[in-house]
Amino acid sequence: MSIKQMKSELLKELDKADESTIKSMYDVFKMVSQQKGSPSWVDLSAEQKKKIDLGIKQLKEGKGISAKKVTASLAKKYGIKA
Repeated sequence: MSIKQMKSELLKELDKADESTIKSMYDVFKMVSQQKGSPSWVDLSAEQKKKIDLGIKQLKEGKGISAKKVTASLAKKYGIKA
């Protein structure tokens, strides 16, 4: 996929996204754009660390969803091939 195609896809997804999704995408964009190398634990905000810790706790409690199910759900929601 060319850069032009990638840009077009990103803009399409932004146009369809709700406010909450846009805010989350922006947070990720800001975090990635500020990194000189790969992000590490110390670079994450307290809220990001808290959410990661919660996710790990939920996985240990058996509350996780398999990657296969998540991929299928996202493919259905966004109309992409998994």
